[in-house]
Amino acid sequence: MWIVFGFRTQRANLGQDSQECATCARMTAHSLEKRRAWFTAFFLPVVPIGSARKVRRCNVCGRETLDGQPAPLPTTKPCPSCAERIKMEALVCRFCGHKFSEAEVAHAKQLAENQAADRAARAELQGQQEKNLRRSRTLAVRGKTMIGASAVLIFVQILAHFAPRAEREPGPSFAGLLIWLAILGCAIWYGIGLVRKSRQLRDTSNQPV
Repeated sequence: MWIVFGFRTQRANLGQDSQECATCARMTAHSLEKRRAWFTAFFLPVVPIGSARKVRRCNVCGRETLDGQPAPLPTTKPCPSCAERIKMEALVCRFCGHKFSEAEVAHAKQLAENQAADRAARAELQGQQEKNLRRSRTLAVRGKTMIGASAVLIFVQILAHFAPRAEREPGPSFAGLLIWLAILGCAIWYGIGLVRKSRQLRDTSNQPV
């Protein structure tokens, strides 16, 4: 019997957007992909390896970076006359001859720094939201599992207490039943709290960035 093991990277397309590429030194279209490595058996994914990664790839030069990393400062600026992008330090547009003052160059640099800081803050917030979503799913699973298991145990304890028995066969006492019901009731209440906290995290994470 042959068992084939291996590794595979699954990719999911998350769309495209525009961003300045450090290699191309201009605004280009980028593709976003979600990648995750899997351990495979018979060419089927079985166990995930590590966590999922979001990769940003430039459609022009193919440069790949992890999404969420601080983006490099833009090295080009748009010309207000012809809308072509030129180097940040340029005082004259090489396409239409538009002249820039030193104040305009300084303003363009400051604007680029502000945009880069804004992108970094957005990426950090998105990362925190994704972390909260993962925690929300974990809390929901724990809470629902605790509620379901406790409900089943309550049913079993009540059934065991009131089930018909032989005259000489001892059964669980009523005081013991009450103690079990109190413990399992607390477990159900704790599970409900986990589910509520999960919903709060989910609602907070679904807010637009």
